[in-house]
Amino acid sequence: MIKILAQRHAGALASLYATLGAGDYKLDQTSKADRRLRNCLLGYLVQVPDREALVIQQLHDADNMTDRMAALSLLAHSDFASRDAELDAFYQAWQADELVIDKWFVVQGQSKREDTVERVRALLDHKAFKWTNPNRLRSLVSSFSMLNQVRFHQADGSGYQLLGEIIAKVDKINPQTAARLVAPLGRWRRLPDARQALMKQALSLVLKNAESDDVRELAEKSLS
Repeated sequence: MIKILAQRHAGALASLYATLGAGDYKLDQTSKADRRLRNCLLGYLVQVPDREALVIQQLHDADNMTDRMAALSLLAHSDFASRDAELDAFYQAWQADELVIDKWFVVQGQSKREDTVERVRALLDHKAFKWTNPNRLRSLVSSFSMLNQVRFHQADGSGYQLLGEIIAKVDKINPQTAARLVAPLGRWRRLPDARQALMKQALSLVLKNAESDDVRELAEKSLS
């Protein structure tokens, strides 16, 4: 639906997007609302071919983190040729700011690309990812398992398997944090039979590999 609307009204959407970009950054409610609308419009406009340059321009020219992260999020979802290079450049520019790098992990954990499970797995080995840092775990792992309904629930169960592996590793480091990661797997009753079976399989492995009472209790409760 968004794609059809964007294609039929691309000119009007682009015009309004450009208008809302005028002026200096302000913190009043009207300016905040304008930024929100402008970023919503950008999300529509990327459904139209050849809009990569528009997203990259906002990413580079933004004078505030709201607009910058909106563009980065769209970039993370995209198949743009510049995607990987821009994500890396963003990391290089902001690597000293822990809160911004948390956001960098979040947008990749929420990506709707078909290779997101593999990307999340690769990011677990990134030098900025710290298994001992609960905030970093939430920014990547929880954004994937709790907020990315498309890729966490992939039909092959790879999202569930990945979360199970992560829980087993975190359980050795921080049992309470590991236990909090179990929750998305406990929602299997809401899903069709095939996915229920895959989620229960992942939970069974979590229970089998549990080293702490925290994780064991949550896994048992989720399966019962």
